[in-house]
Amino acid sequence: GVKRHLMVGPGENPTDVHIALNMPLSRKATARLDNPITWDLPGGGYILGAGIAYLVFGSDGVVKMPLSDQKFLAPFTSTDPHRLELERLPAAFSGDLFDASLTVLGLVVQVSGAEQMPVSATVLKDVKKLNNDDMVRRVGKGDVESVETGVSKTIHGMWGTAPNNVFAVGDGGGLFHYAGLGWTQQANFTDKDLRGIHGLSETQIWAVGQQGAAAAFDGFGWSAVPIWPTTSKPNLNAVFAAKKSDGTPDVWAVGQSGTYRLQDVNGTMSWKAFSAPYVNAFGVHGTDADHIWSVGMQGKINFWDGTSWKAQNSGTSIALRAVLALAPDDAWAVGEAGIMLHWNGTKWTSAKSVVKETLFALWANGKSDIWAVGGRGTLLHYDGSKWKAFDLGDQHKALYAVWAGKDGDLLAMGEQELLLGPILYPPMDVTPKKNGTLTGTTLEWAVAPESPEPHFNYVTIGIPGMGGDTPVWNIISSGDLTQAKLPDFPNIQGTPGIPKGETLRLTMIRAYKEGFDIDAYDLTDLNNLTWRSWSFNTFFFTRQ
Repeated sequence: GVKRHLMVGPGENPTDVHIALNMPLSRKATARLDNPITWDLPGGGYILGAGIAYLVFGSDGVVKMPLSDQKFLAPFTSTDPHRLELERLPAAFSGDLFDASLTVLGLVVQVSGAEQMPVSATVLKDVKKLNNDDMVRRVGKGDVESVETGVSKTIHGMWGTAPNNVFAVGDGGGLFHYAGLGWTQQANFTDKDLRGIHGLSETQIWAVGQQGAAAAFDGFGWSAVPIWPTTSKPNLNAVFAAKKSDGTPDVWAVGQSGTYRLQDVNGTMSWKAFSAPYVNAFGVHGTDADHIWSVGMQGKINFWDGTSWKAQNSGTSIALRAVLALAPDDAWAVGEAGIMLHWNGTKWTSAKSVVKETLFALWANGKSDIWAVGGRGTLLHYDGSKWKAFDLGDQHKALYAVWAGKDGDLLAMGEQELLLGPILYPPMDVTPKKNGTLTGTTLEWAVAPESPEPHFNYVTIGIPGMGGDTPVWNIISSGDLTQAKLPDFPNIQGTPGIPKGETLRLTMIRAYKEGFDIDAYDLTDLNNLTWRSWSFNTFFFTRQ
């Protein structure tokens, strides 16, 4: 199924130039579904998780690899349901496979008889290294290099005080410490994913994560920090600590569940929700206890002035992934599509970026020594006047965390495994119901409230036909919405409206596309080959 281009040099006869696709398919790899979701099955059936690998030759074509793997997720569960074994993969990407790569498709699908719906899908592209546990490292002012670590859990955050005292947190409750020679795993306090870490000293460090995972380090070990109320299990992505005027810690955490503050609750320091404009936040940082910013989806930014949280205008709707403050009038925010914003004490303005990849993390040792890392092995440095990109060779994995020392030392890690995600919760029928009747003008769907938020929804209504559906109506809306109101068709001249009493097909798609801007998109954004993840549900209904 592949036609390879011949590289013919001057004076060569094309009939004498051959492509040898004789690489042994002898390698194996383990891919992991990132928190695979399940849902109720009132009509029976079961939910499967699956992984399929494809060998991609760019414009020359794609070959589906011969073996795939699948696991049962519900109502019964396979052993290690989130781990998928991919076999018969190329032994190496060399020779006439030097320009090829793997794309891995992850699926979570409901199977009910002949029907396979709803579905959640995710794609990991441009894979050249299997089971890649490398970190990016620089010692002093030396060259940047990739070094094997033995760390197989995806790392989301780093914080440290010196080149021989760096902490990292990651998936599955992963806690690691770097003492200068290598990483050692510390005793876990949870099996939930950890997303953020920050501290004030070697004996005052905090970590937060998903489903209420939170802990503090006192210099000897990690101990869990309770959430208030105890029944709450917030998803938190980042944490920041500063000292109050009296010298006591002021610690904040942000995430999909909102804004939380470490407070005394009945004599116990606990995480408790704090009033703030809602942001599905990925990053939080500040200069002191009175100047703190949080950033997140849809380009939203909040600012804490020591008294209350207030929303600030970022000037963009593109998701922001990290923020770093150097002074009350000097802060940076970065995010998807390589976006960079700078705060000058009065407003946020766009800064020139040298990449288009998503930027996930920032670290600084001063105004002229700032580091950023991101997707596809992106590593950037700011010297006070301009950003410079480093060439990491064949290191194509996403880097989610970075730490750097004042003398030039640097550590960066991210996807230490083949991670398939995020897995989006599919839109479930509310109004109308599957094979039901729509009586009003509002479409509504339901999703799990703590599941990952997509960038947008794409909802269509069509009249089924032999040659495909005849489009009737569609809408694109922000990914945090779960309903859409139909236009008043009878009062809009020239519009036929949605037929009544006729079978119609409703298709609801939730799409995760990094860099999507709800205020500036076009039809190319609807090409699912450009999406990282998506979920969809489709069914018939009639309108009353």
